[in-house]
Amino acid sequence: MLNFEQKWGFPNCVGATDGCHIPIIAPKHDQTDYYNRKGWYSILLQAVVDSNYLFRDTCIGWPGRVHDARVLANSKLYNMGQEGKLFANHSRNISGVQVPAVILGDPVYPLLQWLMKPYAESANMTAEQKKK
Repeated sequence: MLNFEQKWGFPNCVGATDGCHIPIIAPKHDQTDYYNRKGWYSILLQAVVDSNYLFRDTCIGWPGRVHDARVLANSKLYNMGQEGKLFANHSRNISGVQVPAVILGDPVYPLLQWLMKPYAESANMTAEQKKK
């Protein structure tokens, strides 16, 4: 967490997560399940990396058509996070508020006590709001 804060300026963060499509040759069965929204066949890789880009957790093998949030919801990472087993006793007082250790995620992921995501941009937001 200290390295993440020193390197990237985000306190109490242990890593970042996102999904990635790994190209594959179309399987003989259930081809439509593997045809992703980008227009090609893939399997999904969900990974968590630390401040040095080292892989700390992976979940791989879901068909390319599956949404990233569904992969997360069916991963060991999610189960451990929901059970409070990821970062037990690693909260920190920041400006009078106890802030739990978090992983930073893509906007498609749910906002959870252990998973922080950015505000979703809206067409109604001003340039100043988008900048913050």
